[in-house]
Amino acid sequence: MNEDFIEEYYNGMAAVLREVSINSMREGDPGANIPSKAKERRYKKMDLATMPPIVVQNGQIEDGNYPYRVAKQLGAKAIWCYVVVDEGDVPAKPLS
Repeated sequence: MNEDFIEEYYNGMAAVLREVSINSMREGDPGANIPSKAKERRYKKMDLATMPPIVVQNGQIEDGNYPYRVAKQLGAKAIWCYVVVDEGDVPAKPLS
């Protein structure tokens, strides 16, 4: 994917960091994910609590099939995700 495509595709969207139930997600397009045993092994060595968040939109994984599969194999109930939403759905942060 190129930068122009990404900018156009996600125009008017935002991402909110949330812990999301593994069972509420489904893997993204398998054709966009080249299998790599080395990459899978690398994710298996990571701590689930500090693993990089995945990107989810409407329950489908847009980026992060490897961490999702590893978390599922390890029996995780939830994983940190950037959930893509309409900009208007992002709660305002209180001023500190």
